[in-house]
Amino acid sequence: MSNLISTDSAIDEQAQSAVKLAKQLIAESEPNKKRYDKATRKRFSRLFKDEKAISVTVSLTDEVMRITSAKNAARVLKKAAKS
Repeated sequence: MSNLISTDSAIDEQAQSAVKLAKQLIAESEPNKKRYDKATRKRFSRLFKDEKAISVTVSLTDEVMRITSAKNAARVLKKAAKS
């Protein structure tokens, strides 16, 4: 049984165009990257090789838009660190 969901082909084409443009912009920006940009990119990629780090990052990212106070932020961080 297939779980494919049909989509509007016009949107599919827009998505392909957006991906192509994003790749082009990334390639064009490459010469402007500084050493610290490259180091940050390496650290970020290492983060996503660790399953626990992924879980914490996703959890914090999900919650960040909902945090309304420093107290709540501390609570969310403490909860994420425990998992």
